[in-house]
Amino acid sequence: MHLFETFAAVIAEIPPQVVPKTLELQQKMLETDVALKRTLPMDDVNSILSFCRFVEALKRGGDCARTTLPEKHLEFYRDTVTRLVEAKVFNSRAREQFDLVFGKSSLRLKAVV
Repeated sequence: MHLFETFAAVIAEIPPQVVPKTLELQQKMLETDVALKRTLPMDDVNSILSFCRFVEALKRGGDCARTTLPEKHLEFYRDTVTRLVEAKVFNSRAREQFDLVFGKSSLRLKAVV
C-alpha cells in the first residue's frame, strides 16, 4: 500500500472528532521525515501536508494558500471535509473554503465526463 492509501484508510476509519488531531500528528511526522531526507513519495507527502495545513487553518480560523492536488486525492479530502462538517467538527463554511483552496474545476470535470 502506498503512503496516501495508508493515510486515507486510517483517516476514513477514525471518528471525525479526532481527525484534526490525527492530521496534526501526521503533519509533524511527515515534516520530520522531509527534514531528515527520508525517501518518500513526494507527491503523496505534498498532498497530505497541504490537506493537514488546510485543516489546521480551519481550526485557527485563518486562510490557507490555494494549491493543486492530485485528482485521486481531491475526492477523498472533500469527503473528509464533508464528514467533519456533518459531525459538527467544522461549520458548513469549511466546504466553501475547501473549494477556494483546492478548486472545484476537477470535480466539475469528473461530473461531466
